[in-house]
Amino acid sequence: MAQPYLPAEKFLSRKQETILLDDDVIYWKRMQQLTVFQEPSVVSSVRISPKKPFHVATTSSVRLTLYDTTVCEPLNLFSRFKKGVCSIDFRHDGRLLGEHLASL
Repeated sequence: MAQPYLPAEKFLSRKQETILLDDDVIYWKRMQQLTVFQEPSVVSSVRISPKKPFHVATTSSVRLTLYDTTVCEPLNLFSRFKKGVCSIDFRHDGRLLGEHLASL
């Protein structure tokens, strides 16, 4: 008995593949190496801005660092705190950063 005819699979060129991929897949495919942010001590809080460009803020002891996620480098370093910084948070529009100091 004869087998039914099955059409051959379509092969896509690289250009066609990138058109079919969504933004998340393209973003993660561009990643080449792991980025490690250096902090002087234990990181006590990490927050990501809710709006673009999605900056990352971290606290470590008496230091608050704001990182740019597109180039993976620090934007600002705030270290003039008399007490340790426990936690941070962004305002809902992402334009203001607030911190909570340790009461010790």
